[in-house]
Parts: sequence; structure tokens; C-alpha cells
Amino acid sequence: GADLFFNNLKVSSPKASVSLTGSEGWRMISSPVAGTMSDLLDPIWTQGISTGADVSTGDPNVFLWNNISTDQDYSAVSNLSGAFTAGQGYLVYVYADDDYDGSADAFPKTLSISGTENAVDVSPSLIGGNNSYFYLVGNPFATTIDFDAVSKTDLTDVAYVWDVNSEAGDGGKNSETATGSWKTWNGTTGDITDGLIAPFQGFFIQANTTGFPNPEITFGAASKSTGGTFLGKANKSTFAKARLEVSGKNVSNSMWLQFSENGSASSHVMGDAVELQALSNSYAELAVVKGGELFDIAHLPITEKISLPISFKTTESGLFTISASNFEIPSNMK
Repeated sequence: GADLFFNNLKVSSPKASVSLTGSEGWRMISSPVAGTMSDLLDPIWTQGISTGADVSTGDPNVFLWNNISTDQDYSAVSNLSGAFTAGQGYLVYVYADDDYDGSADAFPKTLSISGTENAVDVSPSLIGGNNSYFYLVGNPFATTIDFDAVSKTDLTDVAYVWDVNSEAGDGGKNSETATGSWKTWNGTTGDITDGLIAPFQGFFIQANTTGFPNPEITFGAASKSTGGTFLGKANKSTFAKARLEVSGKNVSNSMWLQFSENGSASSHVMGDAVELQALSNSYAELAVVKGGELFDIAHLPITEKISLPISFKTTESGLFTISASNFEIPSNMK
């Protein structure tokens, strides 16, 4: 479904495929098999990469996340003829024009790749790190995974997915106004429904906020879903929570408030999801401010009266509306 962000999936041995719907823009991808990047990306336009791209000139449009540098950022892939790394996430800009002839080609665009599905217990390398490092990983399987059932050490419980199709946008006709927003999940709360992540989907994770971590992640058999039954899925705890959304002029964004005894009104704690910079030129941003940070999910205390500012920022002018939804608040809480 739409909650998984990649729709119209078709998986059959030895070929898996994904249909990219919506509009031009950035997508976070991974591969369920150890094929080459050029095989998967062959139907779409690639550029700025010396080996395997349609052209080696122009700005690159396929990136890895640099985990080693203290100033973390995206690094262009140097060779599209290389094999995908199991469990690694990649950032790809998908142009509407597939052959650079000046005319936009229609969506959806189907990407397919042949090979044997990655074996279970995939552990991508999380090199370097401190208590705020991010890592770009991806679903390594040909089935949906439950992020909550993925084994994690020295990592927060939050997954971050960029969804290019989350707003109306302009249908991808103009990359300067392509829209989208981040979707997050912290184990109990967020816009990634139940923490379910589709095949071919890349996503960010973050080192935890205590000490100097040695982060590890392992995608095991328990994280895979089969026939609609999610193996190893623990019962979700019930938290008091609410969702706020702001919308106007083709852009929108949401944030969540989650309340428990372990929340904090001033510190970054487990359950918090930070507000990430949009991957589009047209966007709205809505976040809770605490401790000098912006949060897409704010884990707050349930036992005290608190007052916190909300940050709103957008590239668009005009009238915006803020609304509230998904209220799951105890009757004795105001």
C-alpha cells in the first residue's frame, strides 16, 4: 500500500521489480539481490558518473551516504557497474525524461533486477560514528520488513523515509517545484504505518544519543513478512499521542506528539525523531522545538504541564491551515 512508499511491487525468482509512481524527484532505494546498479537503473536517466551511467557529464544523480567523514553528506557513486551492497541504501534522482531528448516520459517507471534474493542476517557496515551520526540503509529482501523486528544495537528506534509523492506537487513536470516530505516511525508513533518498509526502499537510521556508540543493524528472518503475517512482530505499546498537519499550496507536512513517563520536554530521548532537511526545492516543515532541536516526533513527559514552541517553515507563500488528527489521549489528560 501507499504506506510502504514503493507501490506496484512484483517479485518473482529470479527477477524482482518495482514501479516508481508519481513524479520526478529523489528516491531512496536498495536492492533485494546482488545485481549491478546499472542493471536496475537502466530504464531511467543516469549522469555524472564515470562508469555505467548514460553520460559521464553533468551533475551526478546516484549517491551513497558518507558514514566516515565527521561532516556527513552524500557522495556520488563512482561506478554504476558495481554490485549493490546488501542492506545499503542509495539516493537516486529520478528524472521524468528517461533519454534526455527534451520530452518528459510518463510515470510509472518500472525498474527490475535479476538474481537470488539476499540471504537473511544481513548486516551492512556502519563505519565510524558518534552520538548523532546517521546511516543510509535499505530493505535487503524481496518482501516487506517490520522495522521494529530488525535487530539494532546502539541505534535509536527511528526510521526515516523520504516520500517524494507525499504532496500534490506538479506531477514531476518541473524539478524545481518537485515536492515531498520525510516520514518517520519510532516503534509506536509516526507516518510509516506500523513500521512497515517495502522492498527496494532505502531509509535513514541514527546512532543513539548516549555515549560513543558502536552501532550495528541486522536484518534477520524475524523482520520479514510473509503472506500478510509479520513474523516476530511484538505487540505495540499504547502511548498517548496526537498528530498535527499543516497544508497549503501543494505542500504539506506533519509532526507527532508522543507522551509517556520516559519523555522529556528539554532533552533528546529515545522515541524522538529529528526533523530532517527536505530533499526538494518546494516544501513545508512543521516541527516541535525542544532543547534547541527540531523534532518530527517529539517524545514528551506525560506527568507534567509543558509549553513548547512549534517551528513552521515553507518555500511557498499563501494561506496555510494547521489541523490535528490521530488523537489517542487518555480522558484524564488535557
